[in-house]
Amino acid sequence: MPGETVRAVVDDRGDALDLTARLAATAAATGVVAAAILARHGSWLLVALVPLLLAWVSYRSAVVAAIAYGEAVRVAFDLHHLDLYAALHLELPHDPQAEQKLGKRLSDRWRQGMKLDLDYRYSDKD
Repeated sequence: MPGETVRAVVDDRGDALDLTARLAATAAATGVVAAAILARHGSWLLVALVPLLLAWVSYRSAVVAAIAYGEAVRVAFDLHHLDLYAALHLELPHDPQAEQKLGKRLSDRWRQGMKLDLDYRYSDKD
């Protein structure tokens, strides 16, 4: 059950990032369109500042949300990275240096499609 809690936190922070980023983009576009429409109407142009101010506040909130999301992903990985080896049927590394080496090999494989020779272990328990 702890894995579900971590997943919920990551999902919630991702949703907050998505919401604030969309709000910032929408408010910025609205402000630009409002400024273009109200440009010929004198002091009414100041109305366009409202969505632009909202865009600025939303952007600042999106930055904070992005930092929180990144922290949540990092914590989730730190807590459950050993589960990844089990899911891939790989033997657990014996020390931090071996884990770094295996992690680099896995990352290269997934990122660049490089050939990877791993010793998979299969048993009735897995």
